[in-house]
Amino acid sequence: MPLIPIIPIGNSLTCSFNSEGTLTFPQRVIDLLGWEHNAKIALSYIHEPLTLLLRSAEIGHPGFTLSHLSHADTGKAGGKISCTKFSKEVLRSRIVFPLRGLVPIFLKSSNFQLALTLQSPEWRTVEFSLTGCQKISPEVKGVYQLLSSDMKVLRIGEGIVQTRTREHLKDQRIVQSTQLVRYISLEDKEETEIMEKILIAYHEAEHKHLPEFNSIRA
Repeated sequence: MPLIPIIPIGNSLTCSFNSEGTLTFPQRVIDLLGWEHNAKIALSYIHEPLTLLLRSAEIGHPGFTLSHLSHADTGKAGGKISCTKFSKEVLRSRIVFPLRGLVPIFLKSSNFQLALTLQSPEWRTVEFSLTGCQKISPEVKGVYQLLSSDMKVLRIGEGIVQTRTREHLKDQRIVQSTQLVRYISLEDKEETEIMEKILIAYHEAEHKHLPEFNSIRA
């Protein structure tokens, strides 16, 4: 399914989604993104795993207005956008409100600036071997992670998962370190590319470095 048009990690940086469909951002997140209050913010989302994607709307294009959390604010207490219709028609049947502690994932090499994951991926896991590879349907496209025996993420990638796994099995450096491959299926190329960037950006923010066998930043 294509993207559907409609954001150091810590508590001071987390975002929230209340039951009325208002998405709130701490001021530090707004400052890091370079957003201005009253600016228009464009939203898109990935259907599954449910993920919001945000960026400054292009001039002349529609977007949600970023307003102060309170009219009494000085402008340094954060901001909010109201997504009432989207929340009612899309989110309410899939998630429980309110959602707090949403970790902002900042994207640098993407059309989007920010991602917010509302649902965790439902990973499928197989052994990193020819036998395990054969358990992956050759039709499956998506994103994958190569894992060590202690579940350390060694590589994040995207594409036809069985094909990419077979390619990695030819690399002895990867073979010596990898125990498992886990993946999620995505139908659209645009989705797989942005989800790969999200996973890499999250890993780099959390661990302060890329996975061992990744060289491209998000």
